[in-house]
Amino acid sequence: MAQQDSDELDLSQILEKAKQGYHGFLIWVYGIFYFFVSRWKTLLVLVILGIFAGYFLQSDEYPKETKLLVQINFDGVNYVYDAVEQLENKILEKDTIALKEIGIYKDDTLAIKEIKIEPIVDVLEIVKSDKGDERNVEVLLDQSKIEDDLLTSDIFIPKYKLHKINIYFAPSANQNTISTFLDYLNNNPIMNQIKDATIESVKKEIIQNEQSISYIDSIVKTYAARPQDNAGSSQIYFNNMDMNNGNVHLLFEEKNLIIEQNEKLRIEILKYNNIVQLLNKPMLQVKKGFFDIKIIALPVIFVLLFILFSIVRYFYLKAKRLSLLKK
Repeated sequence: MAQQDSDELDLSQILEKAKQGYHGFLIWVYGIFYFFVSRWKTLLVLVILGIFAGYFLQSDEYPKETKLLVQINFDGVNYVYDAVEQLENKILEKDTIALKEIGIYKDDTLAIKEIKIEPIVDVLEIVKSDKGDERNVEVLLDQSKIEDDLLTSDIFIPKYKLHKINIYFAPSANQNTISTFLDYLNNNPIMNQIKDATIESVKKEIIQNEQSISYIDSIVKTYAARPQDNAGSSQIYFNNMDMNNGNVHLLFEEKNLIIEQNEKLRIEILKYNNIVQLLNKPMLQVKKGFFDIKIIALPVIFVLLFILFSIVRYFYLKAKRLSLLKK
């Protein structure tokens, strides 16, 4: 019986505390409502002042951003990533002398605020670099499920050709700023020498492939030729291909492979104009943040500062009263 009375007492205490908590919540909500109602004139003045201040301080220009899709050629991935990192450091350090030389600091204005570069993960590129070792690729994919950043680590970044560059600009930036940035990446004497040598090598490979196709065509024509009816002639004709006529189809297969390879080389050489070849047509897009729209941001900031001041003042006065009571 005593146990039952104790349980009922505990339950009644819980209900009483819940009731007190609910009442406390209602009082808190009422206090907030009363605060805004009793000070609506002050809040209205702050909002109006914020709107007027935002109107006069509002600029017609906003920060901008864009995305570049690029192909990095001639095994220059490490060089490009290092060049981007150095430029980011110069921007953070506000090294105006170096930035002027690059061309992104003009008229006391820095055109680029931030740069981010990352690879476009392509497992096929890794397969090609591993010469088609499927077992290694399977192990790699299994491991990437455990390690999220494995495929974008420094080990594999140089294996990717395609990369994405996000650039955040100042309001004064324009399309020429993008060209200036790309010129900075492509202005490397050694890499440009490698570029010229690679292009010359690819052109020679295309010519050699065309010669191979011509040789295959000659062999096929020779095999297909039939001696005319020379019954009265004492000459004897031999067709050496007859001994190997079961492998003629291999010539056609080889020819098709060479033609396909040449098509890929001709397409690829079009992207070899630069170390960093731009593949898309980036356009500057306005990036509006909350604080950039001052006609809205300033009224909100003024009201929040007033509320913060009121809270601090409330606790200060309460602490003052408590200190007086103890004396």
